[in-house]
Amino acid sequence: SVTNSIGMKLVSIPAGQFQMGAPDSIQGARADERPQHLVRITHSFHMGAYEVTQEEYERVMGSNPSFYAPTGPGRAKVEGLNTARFPVEQVSWNGAMEFCRRLSELPAEKQAGRIYRLPTEAEWEYACRAGTTTPFHFGTSLASTQANFNGNDPYGDAPTGQFLVRSVKVGSHPANEFGLYDMHGNIIEWCADRYEADYYKTSP
Repeated sequence: SVTNSIGMKLVSIPAGQFQMGAPDSIQGARADERPQHLVRITHSFHMGAYEVTQEEYERVMGSNPSFYAPTGPGRAKVEGLNTARFPVEQVSWNGAMEFCRRLSELPAEKQAGRIYRLPTEAEWEYACRAGTTTPFHFGTSLASTQANFNGNDPYGDAPTGQFLVRSVKVGSHPANEFGLYDMHGNIIEWCADRYEADYYKTSP
Protein backbone atom coordinates (compact mmCIF):
# COMPACT_ATOMS: atom_id res chain seq x y z
CA SER A 1 0.00 0.00 0.00
CA VAL A 2 0.96 3.66 -0.43
CA THR A 3 0.08 6.71 1.67
CA ASN A 4 0.00 9.89 -0.39
CA SER A 5 0.87 13.46 0.56
CA ILE A 6 -2.54 14.26 2.07
CA GLY A 7 -2.69 11.01 4.05
CA MET A 8 -4.87 8.90 1.75
CA LYS A 9 -4.04 5.19 1.92
CA LEU A 10 -3.99 3.52 -1.49
CA VAL A 11 -4.17 -0.26 -1.87
CA SER A 12 -2.65 -2.16 -4.80
CA ILE A 13 -5.25 -4.21 -6.69
CA PRO A 14 -3.72 -7.00 -8.80
CA ALA A 15 -4.68 -7.74 -12.39
CA GLY A 16 -7.05 -10.66 -12.89
CA GLN A 17 -10.42 -11.72 -14.21
CA PHE A 18 -13.89 -12.17 -12.77
CA GLN A 19 -17.54 -12.67 -13.63
CA MET A 20 -19.03 -9.18 -13.67
CA GLY A 21 -22.69 -8.65 -12.92
CA ALA A 22 -25.42 -10.68 -11.28
CA PRO A 23 -26.36 -14.25 -12.15
CA ASP A 24 -30.03 -14.94 -12.85
CA SER A 25 -30.28 -16.75 -9.50
CA ILE A 26 -29.64 -13.58 -7.45
CA GLN A 27 -32.82 -12.22 -5.87
CA GLY A 28 -33.52 -8.55 -6.49
CA ALA A 29 -30.77 -7.98 -9.08
CA ARG A 30 -31.56 -5.27 -11.59
CA ALA A 31 -31.88 -5.94 -15.32
CA ASP A 32 -28.98 -3.55 -16.01
CA GLU A 33 -26.69 -5.81 -13.93
CA ARG A 34 -27.17 -8.68 -16.38
CA PRO A 35 -26.05 -10.74 -18.13
CA GLN A 36 -23.11 -11.83 -16.01
CA HIS A 37 -20.01 -11.87 -18.20
CA LEU A 38 -16.26 -12.48 -17.97
CA VAL A 39 -14.11 -9.37 -17.63
CA ARG A 40 -10.31 -9.27 -17.59
CA ILE A 41 -8.55 -6.53 -15.65
CA THR A 42 -5.29 -6.48 -17.57
CA HIS A 43 -3.29 -4.07 -15.40
CA SER A 44 -2.90 -3.68 -11.66
CA PHE A 45 -4.02 -0.36 -10.20
CA HIS A 46 -4.33 1.42 -6.87
CA MET A 47 -7.58 2.30 -5.14
CA GLY A 48 -8.26 4.31 -2.00
CA ALA A 49 -8.66 2.01 0.99
CA TYR A 50 -11.38 4.35 2.26
CA GLU A 51 -13.98 6.60 0.74
CA VAL A 52 -12.62 10.14 0.30
CA THR A 53 -13.11 11.91 3.62
CA GLN A 54 -14.49 15.37 4.27
CA GLU A 55 -11.07 16.43 5.58
CA GLU A 56 -9.25 15.18 2.45
CA TYR A 57 -11.75 16.75 0.08
CA GLU A 58 -11.56 20.10 1.86
CA ARG A 59 -7.74 20.08 1.78
CA VAL A 60 -7.79 19.68 -2.00
CA MET A 61 -10.93 21.60 -2.98
CA GLY A 62 -11.16 24.23 -0.22
CA SER A 63 -14.78 23.41 0.67
CA ASN A 64 -16.91 20.69 2.23
CA PRO A 65 -20.29 20.19 0.51
CA SER A 66 -21.38 17.33 2.80
CA PHE A 67 -24.91 17.09 4.17
CA TYR A 68 -23.68 15.25 7.28
CA ALA A 69 -21.18 17.87 8.44
CA PRO A 70 -21.13 20.51 11.21
CA THR A 71 -21.98 23.16 8.62
CA GLY A 72 -24.25 20.98 6.45
CA PRO A 73 -28.05 20.76 6.35
CA GLY A 74 -27.87 17.43 8.21
CA ARG A 75 -25.75 18.79 11.06
CA ALA A 76 -28.37 17.79 13.66
CA LYS A 77 -27.69 14.14 12.78
CA VAL A 78 -23.96 14.52 13.55
CA GLU A 79 -24.11 17.00 16.42
CA GLY A 80 -21.12 16.55 18.72
CA LEU A 81 -19.35 14.24 16.25
CA ASN A 82 -16.06 14.96 14.50
CA THR A 83 -16.90 14.37 10.83
CA ALA A 84 -13.38 14.94 9.47
CA ARG A 85 -13.09 11.18 8.75
CA PHE A 86 -16.68 10.82 7.55
CA PRO A 87 -16.96 10.36 3.78
CA VAL A 88 -17.54 13.49 1.75
CA GLU A 89 -20.92 13.40 0.01
CA GLN A 90 -23.11 15.63 -2.15
CA VAL A 91 -20.28 15.61 -4.71
CA SER A 92 -21.29 15.46 -8.38
CA TRP A 93 -19.51 13.28 -10.92
CA ASN A 94 -17.88 16.43 -12.31
CA GLY A 95 -16.84 17.39 -8.79
CA ALA A 96 -15.26 13.98 -8.24
CA MET A 97 -13.38 14.31 -11.53
CA GLU A 98 -12.16 17.77 -10.53
CA PHE A 99 -11.00 16.43 -7.15
CA CYS A 100 -8.93 13.79 -8.97
CA ARG A 101 -7.46 16.43 -11.28
CA ARG A 102 -6.50 18.80 -8.45
CA LEU A 103 -5.09 15.98 -6.33
CA SER A 104 -2.94 14.91 -9.28
CA GLU A 105 -1.66 18.49 -9.60
CA LEU A 106 -0.39 18.74 -6.03
CA PRO A 107 3.42 19.14 -6.20
CA ALA A 108 4.17 16.07 -4.05
CA GLU A 109 1.82 13.92 -6.14
CA LYS A 110 3.30 15.17 -9.41
CA GLN A 111 6.79 14.46 -8.08
CA ALA A 112 5.72 10.92 -7.14
CA GLY A 113 4.23 10.41 -10.61
CA ARG A 114 0.75 9.64 -9.29
CA ILE A 115 -2.22 10.45 -11.51
CA TYR A 116 -5.66 10.07 -9.95
CA ARG A 117 -8.88 9.06 -11.70
CA LEU A 118 -12.17 7.37 -10.97
CA PRO A 119 -12.22 3.59 -11.42
CA THR A 120 -14.20 2.05 -14.24
CA GLU A 121 -17.31 0.18 -13.17
CA ALA A 122 -15.53 -3.10 -13.96
CA GLU A 123 -12.52 -2.11 -11.84
CA TRP A 124 -14.82 -1.07 -8.99
CA GLU A 125 -16.77 -4.35 -8.99
CA TYR A 126 -13.57 -6.41 -9.32
CA ALA A 127 -12.07 -4.53 -6.37
CA CYS A 128 -15.28 -4.86 -4.35
CA ARG A 129 -15.57 -8.61 -4.96
CA ALA A 130 -11.90 -9.20 -4.05
CA GLY A 131 -11.98 -12.74 -5.42
CA THR A 132 -15.44 -13.67 -4.13
CA THR A 133 -18.39 -14.83 -6.23
CA THR A 134 -21.18 -14.24 -3.69
CA PRO A 135 -23.60 -11.28 -3.79
CA PHE A 136 -21.44 -9.48 -1.20
CA HIS A 137 -17.76 -9.88 -0.41
CA PHE A 138 -18.96 -10.92 3.06
CA GLY A 139 -21.01 -13.80 1.61
CA THR A 140 -24.63 -14.41 0.69
CA SER A 141 -26.15 -12.06 3.26
CA LEU A 142 -25.51 -8.55 4.55
CA ALA A 143 -26.19 -7.21 8.05
CA SER A 144 -25.79 -3.68 9.43
CA THR A 145 -22.91 -4.93 11.59
CA GLN A 146 -21.00 -5.41 8.31
CA ALA A 147 -21.94 -2.19 6.51
CA ASN A 148 -23.77 1.09 7.13
CA PHE A 149 -27.20 0.76 5.54
CA ASN A 150 -30.84 0.32 6.54
CA GLY A 151 -30.57 -2.57 8.98
CA ASN A 152 -34.35 -2.85 9.08
CA ASP A 153 -34.11 -4.40 5.61
CA PRO A 154 -31.14 -6.79 5.69
CA TYR A 155 -30.28 -9.03 2.74
CA GLY A 156 -30.53 -12.81 2.86
CA ASP A 157 -30.78 -14.47 6.26
CA ALA A 158 -29.02 -11.66 8.14
CA PRO A 159 -30.76 -10.37 11.29
CA THR A 160 -32.37 -6.93 11.40
CA GLY A 161 -30.20 -4.24 12.93
CA GLN A 162 -29.62 -0.53 13.35
CA PHE A 163 -30.39 2.22 10.85
CA LEU A 164 -28.46 5.39 11.65
CA VAL A 165 -29.90 7.42 8.75
CA ARG A 166 -26.50 9.06 8.26
CA SER A 167 -22.99 8.29 7.12
CA VAL A 168 -20.34 6.99 9.53
CA LYS A 169 -16.58 7.34 9.87
CA VAL A 170 -14.77 5.53 7.07
CA GLY A 171 -13.39 2.14 8.07
CA SER A 172 -16.02 1.57 10.76
CA HIS A 173 -16.84 -1.86 9.33
CA PRO A 174 -14.62 -4.78 8.25
CA ALA A 175 -12.56 -4.54 5.06
CA ASN A 176 -12.70 -6.98 2.15
CA GLU A 177 -9.82 -9.29 1.21
CA PHE A 178 -8.09 -6.52 -0.76
CA GLY A 179 -8.15 -4.24 2.30
CA LEU A 180 -10.87 -1.92 0.97
CA TYR A 181 -13.50 -0.50 3.33
CA ASP A 182 -17.12 0.57 2.82
CA MET A 183 -17.52 -1.14 -0.54
CA HIS A 184 -21.02 -2.00 0.72
CA GLY A 185 -23.01 0.79 2.35
CA ASN A 186 -22.12 4.18 3.82
CA ILE A 187 -22.37 6.35 0.67
CA ILE A 188 -22.73 5.90 -3.09
CA GLU A 189 -19.42 5.94 -5.00
CA TRP A 190 -18.76 7.32 -8.48
CA CYS A 191 -17.22 5.38 -11.39
CA ALA A 192 -15.69 6.74 -14.57
CA ASP A 193 -18.09 5.10 -17.05
CA ARG A 194 -21.21 6.67 -18.44
CA TYR A 195 -24.42 4.72 -17.78
CA GLU A 196 -26.10 2.59 -20.44
CA ALA A 197 -29.01 0.32 -19.52
CA ASP A 198 -27.90 -2.46 -21.88
CA TYR A 199 -24.13 -2.07 -21.43
CA TYR A 200 -23.68 -5.53 -19.91
CA LYS A 201 -25.18 -7.06 -23.07
CA THR A 202 -22.80 -5.21 -25.40
CA SER A 203 -19.63 -4.57 -23.36
CA PRO A 204 -16.36 -6.26 -24.41
